[in-house]
Amino acid sequence: MCIDQATERRLVTHTSEPPPEYCSKYERQFTSTGAIIDTVCTQVGGTTTTHRVVTYKGDTAYTMTMHAQRVQTNAPPSEDILSEQGTWQGACPPSMKPGDMLPMTLAPR
Repeated sequence: MCIDQATERRLVTHTSEPPPEYCSKYERQFTSTGAIIDTVCTQVGGTTTTHRVVTYKGDTAYTMTMHAQRVQTNAPPSEDILSEQGTWQGACPPSMKPGDMLPMTLAPR
């Protein structure tokens, strides 16, 4: 992902964006080291509850861990844990502008 300071600020705070209309809970708590985001959202016949913790390591790295639980009609409940790490890799390449993303590659288990 190519990020400049303005893009980072929008990703971190989302203060000007209202919560999605299908979410009955959308709480953000900012800490001295990052943020905690809790949501409960219902769509496509199911409800997903998430708890995300974002921790910044100076201005060069971050980690994000998300725990999600989904309850859906006619399906067993599911649970996922996602962990993500990002580090400063240098200036954006000439072919990208702030906000552009490349497809993710998953690490082998």
